Parts: sequence; structure tokens; C-alpha cells
Amino acid sequence: MDVITFASPKTVGCLYQLITSINAESALENICIASIGPVTSEACRNILNRVDVEANPYTLDGLTTAIMEWEQKI
Repeated sequence: MDVITFASPKTVGCLYQLITSINAESALENICIASIGPVTSEACRNILNRVDVEANPYTLDGLTTAIMEWEQKI
């Protein structure tokens, strides 16, 4: 898995609860955290301590484009 996408702050919290319940926090270290917009990015920063990609515009198409641009940089 290369990228995890988040389209709402609630999904960030749910993933965090899941990974902490199985002691797998380190599993996200080499995975891109991609957010659909500023509110979700804030949740990523607060809960996961980072966000690597943020969509602009804040749509699914924008998120797809942002991930493609990120991929070209690596």
C-alpha cells in the first residue's frame, strides 16, 4: 500500500482507533497520507501527526490529481 486517502475527519479517527487496537501505529510510516481538504488535513495532523498530500480543489478529482503529482515527485 502506497497511499491512504481520507475524505473526512471521522475516517482519520476510525483508522487511528483500528491501528492502535492492534499496535500497528508504525505501519503508516512509509505510506502517504492524503487528505481531501483542510478540515480533514487538520484531523490528520492532530491524530496522525502528519499529512503528505492535500487536494486542491477539495474534491475527489482534486485528490486524485494531488496524489498523481505527489507520485511524480517520488
